[in-house]
Amino acid sequence: MRRNTNEPTKETDMTVTAEREPKRKNRTPEQIVADLEAKIAKVKARAAVSKAKARPEAKALVAAMKAVDKAIDASHAAKNGDLTKELGPIQAELGKVVVGQGLRVPQGRKRKG
Repeated sequence: MRRNTNEPTKETDMTVTAEREPKRKNRTPEQIVADLEAKIAKVKARAAVSKAKARPEAKALVAAMKAVDKAIDASHAAKNGDLTKELGPIQAELGKVVVGQGLRVPQGRKRKG
């Protein structure tokens, strides 16, 4: 009678069990608390940004920043390098003010295709 080679023997069971690492690692309570505190900090930051966005002056700042971005894009398309150079520092200063108000600098959308 031929023995099935797929059947584990006592010798292979012990060596495999000894070498096998656990699939999951349990986190310590300190690690769990630290992860949850990080999540709480992210939620508080999002709440602060949304509260800052609701202010009328913040809306105007973001609109001005977007308008300058559009002007830079238009001057770039028209190959007007002088205007683009003049608008660059304005964009940088507005960006500093927007960040100082607790807002994110609006990112331009990328065109498809």
